[in-house]
Amino acid sequence: MQIRRDDLTGAPIATLLREHLEEMAAHSPPESTHALNLDGLRGDDVTVWTVWEGEALLGCGALKELDPAHGEIKSMRTSPDHRRRGVAARLLEHLIGEARRRGYSTLSLETGSMAHFEAARALYERFGFRYCPPFGRYVEDPNSVFMTLDLTAGADVDAVVRVQGLSKVYESGLTALDDVSLDIRRGEIFALLGPNGAGKTTLISIICGLVNGSRGSVTVDGYDVVRDYRETRARIGLVPQELTNEAFETVWATVSFSRGLFGKPPDDAHIERVLRQLALWDKRDDQLITLSGGMKRRVLIAKALSHEPAILFLDEPTAGVDVALRRGLWALVRDLRDSGVTVILTTHYIEEAELMADRIGVIDHGRLVLVEETSALMSSLGRKRLILQLAEPLSEVPERLRAHELALEGDGYELVYSYDAQRAHSGIDTLFADVEAAGVRFTDVVTEQSSLEDIFVDLVEQRA
Repeated sequence: MQIRRDDLTGAPIATLLREHLEEMAAHSPPESTHALNLDGLRGDDVTVWTVWEGEALLGCGALKELDPAHGEIKSMRTSPDHRRRGVAARLLEHLIGEARRRGYSTLSLETGSMAHFEAARALYERFGFRYCPPFGRYVEDPNSVFMTLDLTAGADVDAVVRVQGLSKVYESGLTALDDVSLDIRRGEIFALLGPNGAGKTTLISIICGLVNGSRGSVTVDGYDVVRDYRETRARIGLVPQELTNEAFETVWATVSFSRGLFGKPPDDAHIERVLRQLALWDKRDDQLITLSGGMKRRVLIAKALSHEPAILFLDEPTAGVDVALRRGLWALVRDLRDSGVTVILTTHYIEEAELMADRIGVIDHGRLVLVEETSALMSSLGRKRLILQLAEPLSEVPERLRAHELALEGDGYELVYSYDAQRAHSGIDTLFADVEAAGVRFTDVVTEQSSLEDIFVDLVEQRA
């Protein structure tokens, strides 16, 4: 399935919306029908998305901005020929993710109170919506119910993957995971960092159903990975760390075969779209044995995307891939996130996590050290350095300046002041005054911000 922003000019969407209005009118009196027509959906405060599979329109949904902090879901509709395929859930995931990216704190909706709307109400409840009083311009109506989702509650409300108290101990006595609890939000890019042997691959393997945990539980979209393994595996795409492909198959055949393994009908248009996104279209008829290592890794990603998963695990996705392709894969991952796919990646390229991830988790010796928003992590744990480049070298830090805990670097030509990023101006004014009073002359001032790599190394070294 592909989710696209729609300009409402096509005949298929017009037909689907007309059917939606007719169905609402058949089950609700006129005063209780709040569905928007085409003109209403074309308003500047409304954005419409449609779900496609090849040339087939599967469904639609819209997001209306009530105010800068409050959005409303409108016009949720699945084509009758494509119901019970998870279309509405995929679309709702996307709308919630978009509401978060816009910075809304609340997402609300109105739906019918009658039995006809029971399935819709159950879907919203499953995604964390709770019943509420009328909002906006709505009033109490026995034919309507109102629901809202608190987007400020974060992962507790909107976790697509939930790991609780997970441990894994092998027969050899090795503890690969030790009481790991983690919520991964719908529609985010989550980066899992850790040194070799930290437990990253073991955690991913348990979530994907390839390895059994010793204790604890894992759910995917509300389904238990052991009890409901068919449901969970259908929602997940996995790109493993190892290059394992069928040597004598063609690119087209192996990707198409992977789609069939999940019970998906053939969809040449989708396979072509994936291969083109990954720059594999010109190689579609080549045997895998003839491809380079970077090409083979692209094929693994294509196979993982073949059945249109809602959650994509990338275990070291750019290992052995050249710089140009790596950047192309980054763009692809962002596009997937924007289409509603939740992406979880492990990587040794710290730059990847810093540039791409919405949140970062650090795991070491089988324990989760922290989980934090990338920007917040950089702000709270990052350190800044103020470097004074001196006109003449110093043999030691002058007595008058020692209270500032300065370091002397660069063969005596640099005085370095380190401070917390959250206290960016703490002591700097006093420092400059004391430098002038000490008679130290400088020619330039340089500031440096610690990178995610610095933070990661510090965290791991603290636990060593």
